Amino acid sequence: MWMDPSGQGAKEDVRAVVKTAPIQLKMREQRLRWYGHVLRRPEDHPTRLALDFEAPGKRPRGDPRKRWKDVIKRDLAEVGATADDALDRTR
Repeated sequence: MWMDPSGQGAKEDVRAVVKTAPIQLKMREQRLRWYGHVLRRPEDHPTRLALDFEAPGKRPRGDPRKRWKDVIKRDLAEVGATADDALDRTR
């Protein structure tokens, strides 16, 4: 169990024994929870303003940087939810 050279089997075995979810799922859950919290803030609140902030000027060359908003959009798509679902606290 603990001597798996790849390390994957051991992690999965430990996770099964301890009954915890993979860290990626927990991180997605927390991001979406925070997103819902930010969306429920008033329109003039600093966290809400930061959500829609676009930095002026040109971006550097190369691939676009990963933005928090893009990660949230991907998370919502993976769980089959919308921004309106994030506002609904009963779900």
